[in-house]
Amino acid sequence: MPTAFCALVNLPSQLLRLSEGGEPALTHGPEPGSTDARAFSRLVELGVLERQEDLTAWDPCVGCDCDADERPIRRDGDRPVAVCPVDAGQDTVLAGHEIEIYRLRPGQLAAQVAQAAGLDGSPDLVVPGLWLLGRISGDRTLVLAMSTSALKHAGALDRLRAIERTTRYAMIAAVTSATEVAALAERGVDVIAPGDVFLPSLPQKPIRLDMDLLREARGMAEPPLLAINRMAFTAFYRGAAVRLSKRDFGLLGVLVRDARDGGAASPRDDLYRALLGRDDADAPIGDEQVDKSVSRVRSALCAAAGEPATHGRQILVAVRGEGYRLDIPGDRIQVD
Repeated sequence: MPTAFCALVNLPSQLLRLSEGGEPALTHGPEPGSTDARAFSRLVELGVLERQEDLTAWDPCVGCDCDADERPIRRDGDRPVAVCPVDAGQDTVLAGHEIEIYRLRPGQLAAQVAQAAGLDGSPDLVVPGLWLLGRISGDRTLVLAMSTSALKHAGALDRLRAIERTTRYAMIAAVTSATEVAALAERGVDVIAPGDVFLPSLPQKPIRLDMDLLREARGMAEPPLLAINRMAFTAFYRGAAVRLSKRDFGLLGVLVRDARDGGAASPRDDLYRALLGRDDADAPIGDEQVDKSVSRVRSALCAAAGEPATHGRQILVAVRGEGYRLDIPGDRIQVD
């Protein structure tokens, strides 16, 4: 199902997140009448988004015996309706924008980002998903990565330098790993996150850039406080190895998941299932097992960082009636 646009901070960042899924990158239309809708329409006018055929099928019914894989969309006057083949009570009236489909045109997006940066000429496609936009002030060249997979293309940076040699490159890319950001910086590529460099969209100017940030960026992302490798069952806290059993590592993995997903507390039942090593909905919740594992993880983190054991309660915080919360900002956690 295509992505839905809603509550956007800015359209370009949303489009780059959309392109992470590969080609073709598809999205629904925005809710009519919103500021985003007017900016969205402007992107359609500019050719960045191209209208496709409307959806003809919708998700299957929930809790219905029809066993249909999808529901056909029919028109009831001006209203599109997802029709259940068995039970009319399962029919769903849809909004018009929900069945509208638009395709992202990467080359046009790159051209509009270049124009927003005040650059003339057409962008150069370096490798699939990686565009060289042109030279900006400070002997820096602006580059746009449509997806992080483009940076893993063999010889991508070498091809970039073959096209345009410069002192440093300012690359707009959704790279979240501090290790990768630092590695690129060492090779002369300063990474700027789309959410930082793109300004909120305006109806007639959906793509706007913070040029000062582009000119001054130096790719000095803060190193991760906590880094874990799920395949190798390894963890590092403040640069030092954390010694954990596989079961305790599984519990830490759940805490990391929730810390990176908004910083919510991890429920006790999720933590206990991690200790079990399986998703057993009927298993009893063992408070004592969870508490002992949390205590071991606290001790291991403090030992790795050379901190007093009492500091562990500030790292893994008990949340009454819920579970435990890992008190490390999500953007300072690296997961490989």
